[in-house]
Parts: sequence; structure tokens; C-alpha cells
Amino acid sequence: MDLSYKVLWVEDEKTWAASVENSLKQIIEEKYGLIYVRKMVDHSDDTIKYSDYDLILMDFNLSDGEDGKTGDKIIQYIREIDVLTDVVFYSAKGPAFIKEKAAALGLEGVYFSDRDKDQFIDKVSKVVESTIKKIQDLNNLRGLVMAEVSELDMEMDEIIKSYYIDVDRMKIFHDHVTKKREETTRKQLKSSQNCDKLCELVARDMDVKDIVTDSYQKMLAVHQIFKKEDPENTLGHDGKFSTLYNNEIILQRNNLAHCKSIIDEDGNEILKTLKGDVVFTSETFKTIRVNIRKYRDLFKSLRMFLVK
Repeated sequence: MDLSYKVLWVEDEKTWAASVENSLKQIIEEKYGLIYVRKMVDHSDDTIKYSDYDLILMDFNLSDGEDGKTGDKIIQYIREIDVLTDVVFYSAKGPAFIKEKAAALGLEGVYFSDRDKDQFIDKVSKVVESTIKKIQDLNNLRGLVMAEVSELDMEMDEIIKSYYIDVDRMKIFHDHVTKKREETTRKQLKSSQNCDKLCELVARDMDVKDIVTDSYQKMLAVHQIFKKEDPENTLGHDGKFSTLYNNEIILQRNNLAHCKSIIDEDGNEILKTLKGDVVFTSETFKTIRVNIRKYRDLFKSLRMFLVK
């Protein structure tokens, strides 16, 4: 799993789907901090990889239903190929009608709904909550966050390498980001015969951008880009990028690296740092996911801004 919650929607009335989709997107993104990803088709397609989705929304009547591809037959096919993804099966004829259709085919793992918007959203939101709880193991979430923060690191790498390419910008980079670290490293070279990767880079007089090796240094470099290129804060970094990113991403990632899983007095699983001064819960992870999405979007905006 990544930050995406993938929905396959089999529906031929695109206008009706559009009228309820915003509510579904809001539930997934605002309540759970995930990214709503949807593929919509109007009939079964042999190329669809059903196992790629976290939830399937299936209408009974489809545009080519006259050829026998009604929703119940498609669900039957999905189960025959051993895909156990939860399905919300709905129809304007009501739940009783489609329950009978599903029972006749012995379909399992299927939830039923009317086509009424309020009833449909209520049913789907409950199923979404159920599917997300299945993947809410905190240790799995820790792995997800660590992987996603690594992706943010790589995005900052690309921004730095593409921006600091001329002499004037390199001087800014050096004066504000790497100067102190470089001075410390050169002292280490003089006082010790042991030399790590960072020392070797400096010793070989490589480009100073090549010694930005950790998240904190990368953050400082990107902060200088925001200050120089977007002083009016048109991209929404609030002029406090380094402070906020450090608190919301780097410190959270560092704390997660030193956590253990315990059961609290209420019987809930939580993650605690070894010193016990920081606690992670499902709600904490939701906040972190939202922040990761925020910075992913911010970096995308910065890249687009810099190529103008």
C-alpha cells in the first residue's frame, strides 16, 4: 500500500457518478488522509486488473447490459479469478433486488446499496472505513511513512540538482547550506585518518551540491530556493518551509525510526519512542499522511514554477 486509495467504479451514468464523487473523495482524503484514485469504466474489461483496487463500486445495469454484462455477472467473474476485493453493489431497484441476484450466484464479500445518493454515500463510507481498518496496522503504517519520506527526499534531490547549476546559485547554496558542514568535515580530515563518504567527496573537491546527503541539508537547500525564487509566497510555503518541514516530516520520521509497538490501557495498539516521550496512533498517522501529501504537492508546484 502507498498513500493512494484506489477505487474501480463500474458505472455507465457518468453524470450521476460525478454528482456523488466529491463526497466520496472528501471521505477518503479528509477523514483518512489518503489520496483518492479512481478508474471509471462502463462495462467489464478483460484488461482490468481487479486486484489492483482497494474497493470496487458496481452498478447493476450497465451500458452493454443487453449483452449479459450486468453487475452481478461481473462480480461473479471477479470472484472466479480469486480477487477478494470488497464490492459495493448498487441499483435503483433497491438492495433487496440485487441481494437476490447476488444470492443466486453465491457471491461473497459484497455490500448492497440503493442508488439514492445519501444511502449510497453512507454505505460506501462504512465500507471504506472497514477496508482501511484492515490495513491500519501501525507497524505497516510506519513502513509506509518511511518509504514516502524517502520519496520526498528524492524529490528534493531533483529540485536541488536542477536548480544549483550556475556559479551564482552555487555560491548561495554554499554560503547558506553547506559552508559550516564543509568546514567541519575539513577539520575531520586533518584530525583523523578515518574518512567517511562525506570526507571523500570534499577531499576530491567535488561539486558542493554532491555533499548534501541527508534530509536536513536538502531541506535547507530547498528553503533557500523558496526564499530566492518565491519571496511573495505564491506557492504557499508561508516563508517557513524549513521549520515546518523539519517539524512535520523529518522529526516525525526520526521518531518513527526508534519506536516500539505496545498496547495502551484501553487495549489499543500504539507506537512509542524508546524514551516513551512520543506516541503514534492511527490519528497521528493520518496527520502525517496529510502532511506528506502537502509537501509532495508543494514540491510539484515548485518544479513547475522553476521551469517557467
